[in-house]
Amino acid sequence: MIKRSLITPILLTVAGLQADATSPPTSPDFPPACLPTEKTVVFLSEEAPSDRTWTYRTSSQYPAVKQRFREFEGKQWTNGFDFFIAMPADGYINFSGGSLHEGGSSFGLTPEDDHYRLRGGFFVIDEDTPEGDGYIAINGSAGDRVEVRQFGETGVFMTVYNAKDIPTEVLHPTNDLRETIETDIVTYCFAGEYRTEDGRTFTFFPDRKEVKGFAEGGKSQSYTFGNEYETPVNIIILDDGRSFRIEKSDDGLLIRKCTYYSDEDLWTDGNTYATPQRIRYLFEAGNISGDFPFTALQPMTCGQIEHFTRKELRLMRNEIYARHGMRFRSADLQKHFEAKAWYTPTTDDVSKQLSEIERINIEMIRQIEKRHDENR
Repeated sequence: MIKRSLITPILLTVAGLQADATSPPTSPDFPPACLPTEKTVVFLSEEAPSDRTWTYRTSSQYPAVKQRFREFEGKQWTNGFDFFIAMPADGYINFSGGSLHEGGSSFGLTPEDDHYRLRGGFFVIDEDTPEGDGYIAINGSAGDRVEVRQFGETGVFMTVYNAKDIPTEVLHPTNDLRETIETDIVTYCFAGEYRTEDGRTFTFFPDRKEVKGFAEGGKSQSYTFGNEYETPVNIIILDDGRSFRIEKSDDGLLIRKCTYYSDEDLWTDGNTYATPQRIRYLFEAGNISGDFPFTALQPMTCGQIEHFTRKELRLMRNEIYARHGMRFRSADLQKHFEAKAWYTPTTDDVSKQLSEIERINIEMIRQIEKRHDENR
């Protein structure tokens, strides 16, 4: 793995234009919004010789994948954790990238009729690329089917299906991985209205980095995110300089004061500031009913789903069935949904009524539920 912190200036040569990129390749400037037809990247780091070059290969060099490569050209893709950049290779399309902290992640797609097959990829492809199957850095196995398709107005998504036709990974295009991670925290971790036992209300807005409850008089405050390993985490830095770690519980939030020590690049948690209970979720989803309406609107990535607790995930998954009128055998689930004004139980089987988006999200949620259970 090539650690991003070790990468010193990266030299980009594009059609005779030379520029220094001293920041890690995670901003909209790297890669360019539209990748050029010819590009040479020289990696200068403690782990790569200074004369090591990575020549961006053009699709014209690989006619077998030229047509299919257009689906990926000029885009970064993310699962909410890592970003990947597509590059044509010999008989397949190679994706390489990494997190905001380190690189070295890759996978490949082999074109096949109207879909693709997952295969290993390489972080750098050049004349020294080793023979073999490469590395698969996303949830899936060699030979899994991969579909790239438009879902209504929500955009294009890449979905990996295993041998049992069960979705295991979802990726979508992004211009900036940092912004994507921050947006996911704002939307899926923080968003909601919460209240303490003494009546103090906290409101985290779902569409912007803004919160009420920390200032007197109900004043709204903007915030930025604290970083750990160069990656945004659930630490907010208010516009008045105070900082807090926000941890989610099944029924609310645990808010703790925290302090940043720049000499150690470390956040240290302090005393508990508040433990407000959730009054309601704040998700913008038009006329879709439920606490988790987004599950009916777009395929969810692992990075988004992991912001929810095990209890929330169970309710989220079953809410998909409940919106179609399913009756539940579990008494607690039936009681939970009967308390919802929108719920009308009509059937014991709604499998034929589910959309492909809902089918994908049910399986993606199950995957994260299993991960929670394994980590108990």
